[in-house]
Formats: sequence, C-alpha cells, structure tokens
Amino acid sequence: MMLIINQVEDKHMTLDMKQTYLARWEHQASQQVLDEVIKALQEGKAIPNSFYSLPFIHKSDPKLNLKGAILANLNISKRNLNNILFSYANLREAVLIDCDFDGSELIQTNFTQANLTGCDFHACLMLGVNLSHANLSNAILTNANLIGANLAYTNLTGADLRGANLHDVDLTRTILTDADLSHTKLGRFRDWRQELGM
Repeated sequence: MMLIINQVEDKHMTLDMKQTYLARWEHQASQQVLDEVIKALQEGKAIPNSFYSLPFIHKSDPKLNLKGAILANLNISKRNLNNILFSYANLREAVLIDCDFDGSELIQTNFTQANLTGCDFHACLMLGVNLSHANLSNAILTNANLIGANLAYTNLTGADLRGANLHDVDLTRTILTDADLSHTKLGRFRDWRQELGM
C-alpha cells in the first residue's frame, strides 16, 4: 500500500513540476524573449541580455534554462546546443539535423515526430523523453540515460547506442536497422523517477 501511495505522489510531483515550468512561458513578454533566444540559436549568436531579465532566469546559471519552453517546429541545423536545459520543453516536429546536445538535459522533453538525424546526444540525461515517430537515423546516443523513454515507431537506423541505458523503454515498432546496441542496458526499471531523486 505504501509503495502505491509513493508512486502516486511521485507522479503528481512530476506533473506539478512540469506545469510550473510550462507556466513560465505563458506570458507574452516571456514569449517575445523566447523568440529572440530562438533566433540567436538559429544564427549561432550569443543569447540576448533580455533573456536574463526574466524573473525565473539567473545569469549565474551554468546552463541555458529553457525548461518547459514551447519550441515546436524549431528549425536548426548543424549548431551546438550544448549545456541547455530542455527538460519538459515541447520540441514536437522540430528539425534539428546534425546538432550537438553535449551536456544538455532532456528530461521528459517532447520530441514527437522531430527530425534529429545525425544529432549527438552522447551521455545526455534523457529520462522519460518522448521520441515517438522521431527520426534519429545516424544519431549518437552513446552512454545516454534513456530510462522510461518512448521510442515507439522511432527511426534509429544506423544510430550509435553503445552503453546507453534503455531500461523501461517503449520499443514498439522501433526501427533499429544497423543500430549499434553494444553494452546497452535493457529490461525493466522499478521506477525511473528515482533517478530524479523523487
């Protein structure tokens, strides 16, 4: 009984956290600043100072905080997207070909139907990430932590998944042609939220 209660509490905690991050970007001023940030990322320029004027952003933060941001249909290719907090963000149908996500956090990020061909997610934290129907052909996912991820109908043709943690991952009709699954961790995991310290 206690285990069931704890799991319900964990679920609510995760939902509350997600809603908190999403609410940050609902205001028009925040959306305008986010548009400026997107333009800077697309052009490979420095993040505008307006971003650090947002009340929930601290300039001392070591990583760019885009948690919960609405970035659906974002189109960026061959850019460094290093050290960015994309957790809980909506990147549905985004086109991010050959981008480098080194050091970025992608907890429960929505990449449904995104084109992530050739992207580098080496050692990224990707707990519960939604990659259903996404294209990750030739992507690098070595040592990535994908516990609880949704990889249903995902195209992983030629992807490098060596050493990736795939515990409790949905692999329904996942395309794994020529993918390297050497030393990957497969099977069930009691509760991937434990990885978040919840």
